[in-house]
This record gives sequence, structure tokens and C-alpha cells, in this order.
Amino acid sequence: MHRVMSTQKLPIVGEFLREKPRTKAIAAAILPAIAHGQTIRGMPHKWDGTRFDVVLRFDRSAEGAPWSFRQLFPRLLSGDTDTPMT
Repeated sequence: MHRVMSTQKLPIVGEFLREKPRTKAIAAAILPAIAHGQTIRGMPHKWDGTRFDVVLRFDRSAEGAPWSFRQLFPRLLSGDTDTPMT
């Protein structure tokens, strides 16, 4: 199991969270910080602030290995969608 990065180790993320609404920070700062410069297919580039029905999952086989990414759609509530974010 891999540790989750804290905003203390990623100062730009902490700074961005203080300045922007959190939903915008997810796509603009947090996801790229996790990817750490790696281009990851399917990772959303924006978050419109109305999507709360998607799970963003990052996996890797070993520490230092490239990340894989996928969006999961549990569809727990009426009106939830399985349309990926872009």
C-alpha cells in the first residue's frame, strides 16, 4: 500500500487550495501533483463543480512505477451519471 501525499510535501497544492475553490483545485493542482509530470490518459483537465458522483482512482504496481488512472461511477443516487469527466 502506498502513502497518500500530503499538501505539506506539495506546497503548491496547499497554496492553490487557499486561493481557489476546492473543486477547481482538484483538476488544476491536485491531480497534476499526484501524476508528478506523468501524462495520464483519461485524467480530467477541469471540474465544473457539479460532479460529485465519480471516484478518481490512481493505481501503480510499485513505488516509482507509472500511475494508471480510471474514473469509477458508483451511481448511488438517482440522477448520477456514468459519463466520464474530461
